[in-house]
This record gives sequence, structure tokens and C-alpha cells, in this order.
Amino acid sequence: MASSEPATELAPEDEQQLVEEAQRGNLDAMRPLLERYAQPLYGAVILPRLGDTASAEEVLRDTLATAVEKIGRFTWQGKSIFPWLRQIAVNEA
Repeated sequence: MASSEPATELAPEDEQQLVEEAQRGNLDAMRPLLERYAQPLYGAVILPRLGDTASAEEVLRDTLATAVEKIGRFTWQGKSIFPWLRQIAVNEA
């Protein structure tokens, strides 16, 4: 059964640092965040909504691309970036 959060958490301050680096233009800083949250997004958010693996994989790719494109609009609120990524996934699905 898929969890909505990854098994291993990044500390909020680590996530914040990666987000801030990405917002300063170092988009490579997004990689650890996207790698950490791709499976929970796919398994707990996207696939259950779509029920089709090919469509779910496409939506996951679109979700991650949108997150990178719009990271400058993200406002850090002292918690995980996962809820923001989840909302992008819901919108894409």
C-alpha cells in the first residue's frame, strides 16, 4: 500500500535550503526533492485518481516539470513541499 508521505523525511530546514537554492536559479537543487516525492505522488495521488499506469506516468512527468517551472512561485511555510507538489499533481490529473 502506498503512503502519501515518503518513508524517509528530509528535515524541513534541508527542504527549505533546497527550495531557496532552486528559487535562486540552481534548479539542480530540485532533484533531491523530486526524487524523494515522485513515488508518493505517483502511488498515493496520481495513480489512484487515474487508474491507468501510462496516464499516471505522464501526469507524474508533467507534475515534476511544472514544479520545476513554478518553483519561484512557491512560498515556504515551514513544512514539507509535498502538499504543494500534491496540489500540482491533482491539478494535472
